[in-house]
Amino acid sequence: MKLVQTTEMLGDATCWFKAEGLPDALNLDDAIKLILAMTQKDEWGHIKVEYEGSEGFLGDTIVEYRYGEVKKWDDDLFNALNNKTVDKIHANGGWGMMSYYIKLKQEDVPRES
Repeated sequence: MKLVQTTEMLGDATCWFKAEGLPDALNLDDAIKLILAMTQKDEWGHIKVEYEGSEGFLGDTIVEYRYGEVKKWDDDLFNALNNKTVDKIHANGGWGMMSYYIKLKQEDVPRES
């Protein structure tokens, strides 16, 4: 997986990126592992997951990391979604902050009746 810049630098000195080269049938657990392996020691941010029913802007935060270490992990959200298939990954950041946005394939997400 590699990140490819998709925008010029924005007014807040960040850029948007998209992930390319995602493995086929990548699940949420493996996507988080790939992202955490890519982070730099001087970087901080969060990983959000977007699924049907997510409430936050661009998804719900599942991981917060800082300087190479996981600082917060949402066990309940992870356990509910950990085997779901990833549709795409985007990222946004600059100057030490990089946040990742994982979108799950909709057919894999259980629907509430």
